[in-house]
Amino acid sequence: MKDRFSFRQFDVVQEGCAMKVGTDGVLLGSWANGGHRILDVGCGTGLIALMMAQRFPAADIDAIDIDHDAFETAHRNVEQSPFSDRIIVARAKVQEWQPIHRGDRPGAKDFIAAFMMLRPYRFMTLLYVIRRFLSTRYNVLIISVLWHDTRKR
Repeated sequence: MKDRFSFRQFDVVQEGCAMKVGTDGVLLGSWANGGHRILDVGCGTGLIALMMAQRFPAADIDAIDIDHDAFETAHRNVEQSPFSDRIIVARAKVQEWQPIHRGDRPGAKDFIAAFMMLRPYRFMTLLYVIRRFLSTRYNVLIISVLWHDTRKR
């Protein structure tokens, strides 16, 4: 598997991150409507945040992930990109994360992307939690692999 993916204005190195770059993530980053205040939940390598920064030059982006290795990978990829002044990467649970106010822009988001594996009961929790970050005009794009634990207990 390739460890470095090159895009028009940035590279994504995925070594050490469980969530690898794939067609689904690239398509999500390509299709997303974007906005001026974007939140990437479960950012993995930082791919979607970086694609949003490339596609929407006026956007301020927050990218969060609960996983330490994903956070480190995304942070490194963002720091090595030309968009490091517009993307903030944080290691946090979405339930505990607080938006950062940037200058005259409020913390509410007008676009939220979430690309993650979820257990079915967590999907509704995600929807409930992210609604508190939304501005009055918003788009939400969630791509989720619903994960069901089949192990006997």
